[in-house]
Amino acid sequence: MNGLEFYLRGGSVEYRCSDDRLAPLAVLLSSDVGNNFGRCLDVLDSVSKATAGEKAQEYPGNIYTAIFVGDTVRVEHNFLEETAEYGLGDVQRAAEEYWTVLLRKPDDPNFSRHLRPDLPEYLAYLYFWEETWQEPHPYRGRLGIPAQGSE
Repeated sequence: MNGLEFYLRGGSVEYRCSDDRLAPLAVLLSSDVGNNFGRCLDVLDSVSKATAGEKAQEYPGNIYTAIFVGDTVRVEHNFLEETAEYGLGDVQRAAEEYWTVLLRKPDDPNFSRHLRPDLPEYLAYLYFWEETWQEPHPYRGRLGIPAQGSE
């Protein structure tokens, strides 16, 4: 997305913003989603459903809430009077870029993971997401998400 770039620094995904209007979206992804693949899958699901024209989707984060309505995404601060609006295509590009950067994050060898430690972290979260929602994730076959499979 023009004006917004995500990158790895240490074990976290951070951002650079050349336009302050993009900061709420950047914070939504880098702080509310953070390093959590499951949360990122939720955002991608909301993007996919909004792109398909389904009813308004909402992603409630700790700092911001994203409300997907038609071709617009409204990002509202949960505690302050701050709101920003973005085109759905811009949010989709940002969320997809965030996912691809998150995929490059190395596993922390000092972190003991209980959710399917036999799998790469993103796959463990994908399978958990699909088990929870009882449907395949809409990004199957894209962005490094396998088209099939779950164990």
